[in-house]
Amino acid sequence: MLSARRHTATHSATQWLQLVTVCWWLMPFGCGRIGYDVAGSNGGITADGGLDAPRVTDSDSTSAGGGNGGTSAINSDGSVLSSGGSGGVAGLGGASAGSGSSLDGSTSPDGAPPGGDAGNTADSGSPANCSDGSQNGDETGIDCGGSCDPCTLNNSAPVASALITPGTGWSNNTATVFLADATGSWDAEDSFAQLSFEWDWEGDGTYDATGATPAGITYSTPGPYEVRLRVTDSGGLQDVTVFYLIVRTSTNVIIVTTPIDEDDAGDAPGATTGDGLSLREAINYTNARANAQAILVPDGYYIMLDSGLPDLSDIAGTDIVADGATIDGTNLGNAVNCFIINGDNNRIFGLEITNCPSNSLGLKGDNNLFSRGILRNNDQSLEVDGDNNVVSYCEFDTNGQTGIELNAPATILFNSIHGHTSQGLKFNGSADNSVVIGNTIYANDIGVGITMNAAGVYFVKNTIVANTGAGVDLGNNPGFTFRNNLISHNGGDGIGGSAVYTSRTHNNFYQNATPCGGCTLGTGSLLIDPGYVNFGSNDFRLTTSSGLIDAGVDTSDDFNGAYSTDDFNGANPDIGADEMP
Repeated sequence: MLSARRHTATHSATQWLQLVTVCWWLMPFGCGRIGYDVAGSNGGITADGGLDAPRVTDSDSTSAGGGNGGTSAINSDGSVLSSGGSGGVAGLGGASAGSGSSLDGSTSPDGAPPGGDAGNTADSGSPANCSDGSQNGDETGIDCGGSCDPCTLNNSAPVASALITPGTGWSNNTATVFLADATGSWDAEDSFAQLSFEWDWEGDGTYDATGATPAGITYSTPGPYEVRLRVTDSGGLQDVTVFYLIVRTSTNVIIVTTPIDEDDAGDAPGATTGDGLSLREAINYTNARANAQAILVPDGYYIMLDSGLPDLSDIAGTDIVADGATIDGTNLGNAVNCFIINGDNNRIFGLEITNCPSNSLGLKGDNNLFSRGILRNNDQSLEVDGDNNVVSYCEFDTNGQTGIELNAPATILFNSIHGHTSQGLKFNGSADNSVVIGNTIYANDIGVGITMNAAGVYFVKNTIVANTGAGVDLGNNPGFTFRNNLISHNGGDGIGGSAVYTSRTHNNFYQNATPCGGCTLGTGSLLIDPGYVNFGSNDFRLTTSSGLIDAGVDTSDDFNGAYSTDDFNGANPDIGADEMP
């Protein structure tokens, strides 16, 4: 299941935006079922692994674009001795269950699979008649001992979570051995032993290996690769996730060898004067070289910053692959930012940034990607000022006032954004034509807010739930496409403001203060209980009995990523960020 938009135009293999394929579905904590596919001259991954910005066209309305235009054991050659600290991966971007995130970009609001009988609750958190025979804290009355007569169990899909170690390596000389690990996958009803696992090493539709931890794989040529994991539960429901990894020649893979934030002049791979090659020194080294390179920060590295990290200034672009690594800004002064990127064409995968006293991350250059990362407990979260940046499969957790602030056109895909004292997603001026698809935005003050004019926003198939104020406050901004969204349990309007819509259809509103303040709901819209798997545990996927399944409208976005021409499962897309298998 993956790839989020198909076009009628012909696309080459380099025009799939599965740059963001690192993890294919971002439910409140699911990973799989979505990819993003872009055709045309301005979209996709280039032959050298570079990043172009996507453009989205809605065949049913006007078009909107992306704007203008425990550490793993690693040998010195980049190969893996053991999977090391890959651990049990659950949630979004963190190193283990309970840390908040899985390394493939799947996301859990609390860092772990929901507790109790998550799959056995009917509708928005109300208990089913029975569960699994154990008192797990979500039942009312006596648990029915495993018997299901009467019983209203709804099977929910598994959550596929893939970790590839080391995440970047090389193809020449002794090729890097990449190890795959699916042990972070889970299912609300089945035990881990009841799940089956299949791996596709090239993302070509042929599954090459089985098992949760299959034998390692090597690659003969450089390039970006999409490793697909398909997980099937005992009821036949499936989830697919993709881990995006990078293969380069050996001289273009730079391995960080110390978590200490040192800055020794002239340090280079194999020639260090301190404790090793730090992330700061690796960035300085790549900035001084002309060709595109990848920096690997090993899983488990915890880097206490002494000052803000240097900019990425290599015009060819730099990849930082840092799944399971964290940078911490506790020691920085109040006005110091952790990581501001003024350069262009860079990609950052898997990095967690925490405790920054000012901005944790800034994308001020153009055509950059931040994916499967975590920003948590910072004074300020992500600010996007450059054009055509992509933010995908990340978790934004309790970062001051705002989760993501857009000051320029950007593409925001399949993120989890929660716990902010103002807006989860904030549009300022010049964020025209931004694309927002598949995000779960909950437990903020306002879910989505537009404080200054931002026209032509494409807002499709998001779940906006349990925010204190309005779910979405669009102001009076023109040209909005607002379709297939799920807006529920918000303390204010489901949608507020007097925006002028290009298209507003097939949304669902449930238990908001009012469904749509100052507006009409639009064609195909509903007012029904979503039927969440477990509202109380922030599991906002849909149960098999949800009335939102097949209730959306085809927008030419690919919501299942299947190896076919189908863009979704069933007769129509589901409403909300989840697409039931």
